[in-house]
Formats: sequence, structure tokens, C-alpha cells
Amino acid sequence: MPAAMATAHLYQGNRSVASAITDKNGQWSLPVPPVGQYQIRYSFENPRWKIAKYSWEGPQANIQGGVDLGETSLIPGSENAKAAWIHEVYLKSMALFEQEQVPLDWWQRQITTIWPGRGDYYTGYTVNLTGAEQWDVNGHEIGHAIYAQALNAASTGGYHKIDECYSATLALSEGFATFFSGAVHLSKNDPDARFDQFLVPRRAPIRIENVPDDVCPGAQNEWRVSAAFLEIYDTHSDGQDSIDLGLKTIFEALGRNDRPTSHNAIDAFERLKEVVPAEGHAALKAAFVQNTMEVK
Repeated sequence: MPAAMATAHLYQGNRSVASAITDKNGQWSLPVPPVGQYQIRYSFENPRWKIAKYSWEGPQANIQGGVDLGETSLIPGSENAKAAWIHEVYLKSMALFEQEQVPLDWWQRQITTIWPGRGDYYTGYTVNLTGAEQWDVNGHEIGHAIYAQALNAASTGGYHKIDECYSATLALSEGFATFFSGAVHLSKNDPDARFDQFLVPRRAPIRIENVPDDVCPGAQNEWRVSAAFLEIYDTHSDGQDSIDLGLKTIFEALGRNDRPTSHNAIDAFERLKEVVPAEGHAALKAAFVQNTMEVK
């Protein structure tokens, strides 16, 4: 795959003299520098995110005019190549935002990604990940980073298991993160959208579209919250679900700073009612109620 939105750094000795971000085809260009010996170094970074500590050498060149430096590929099985899996999750997120026409004016801070980290968690504009190949877990943690910048919604930490009840604020932030990973990776019209691999193996598959009956009901459970969000986002109709808001509407409703902060899924439902036309309120409520949310 082309390494889109990576950065090519032009070095002369130990000094960085210029840089360029790759386009969707993995290509980049810079104005011809003064005559001299240069080294190219690539990294997975851009103004929106960076994967810390990983870079790889491109060609050296004695530049005396315009020159094509050819193609650089990652070495299969190397740590740098594994880091590309994380970069791909970000790229898929960007593709989803473009497809759903979500404005990105809220993305003001670069997200640092630490891999391998000491755990899978998000804190202070930094995503920590343990497994580059864990696409569903990594999408969940990146979802936390998106939640923190994009939405006017509260967040809190604490002990939690995906099938148990706990703080409704924690359930909102965790549930949104799981929903976001699903929106990025899974088909929008999947009748049984689910994570089969890494996300909570003891309960795998994590079926977002069809939550098992033994999962704690209501807004105090993240699995139920993620299902409610997916219900109003996806295009697959089942049961009482007959609404398809799209990601743009969800971000618009929950991102408004002129409205009260959402502290739980019930608050989020109220914010959604404010942007959904009145004739759609019944369908919106039915989707939340179907996912055990006690909304009015």
C-alpha cells in the first residue's frame, strides 16, 4: 500500500533541511536544494498524528539538480513495517471522515502514538498501544483521541469490563471509542457487525449490532452504548432501527460547544434530538430503546 500522509525528511549530515508529506500515492517532492550530499529519512507523521520512535532510511543522493530518488519499501517483518499497521488505522479514519463529510476543524493537536506501550490506553493527546496488528484495539484507542478533541463530551477513567455496569460517563467514552473503531473497519450495512479478533478475547466475538442478552443493560455499559451509536449510524435496518444519521450528524450533535456537555448516553441522545428533525425523533428514540437506553 502507498504510505500516504507520511513525511519525507531531507537531511544534510545531522541537520534536517526540508520535509514534505506524501500524497495518497505515497509520492512527495521538494524544491531542488543547493548542490550537496543528502540523506532521505521517512517517518509516519504529519500535523495530525505521529508514531513515535520509528523512522527508516531512504536513499543517499549527491544532488546537483532535479532527481528522482526512486521507491523505498518497508522490510516485511521488521518493526518499522509493523508500525505501518497503526498508520493504516489513522488513514482509514481519515478516509471515513472524508466519505462521511465530517469537518476536521476540531483536530487542533497532533496525536502521539507510543508503540510498543505499557498498555492499551489514551491519555493527554497520546495513544499507547501494545500490538501493532491489533487493528480493532488500536481503532478503539484512536477513537478515544478523536473523542477528546472532537466532542463536547465528558470522560473519566476507572475499572471497567465490557459486559458489566459502571459509571455512565466511562461507558459513554468507552462505548464511543468502540463504535468509532467499528465505523472505521466494519461494513456500514453489516447485519452482524462485530470484532472477531483482539478486542476483549474472553467475550469474542464482540457483536456490536447484536449484543448478547447477558450484557449489563442501559447507559452504564459501554457495549450497549457502542451498539446504540452503531444503530443510528449504520444503514442496516433491524428490529425498531430505521434511522441512518451518518457520522457527520453525530459529530455535529455531540461536538457543539454552545450546548451542555454530554456526560452519558442519555445526554448524547438529547444532543442528537436537537439536530435531528422532529419527524425523525421517534426513529431516533426507537434505536436507543432497542439498545436498552432509558430515553424519553
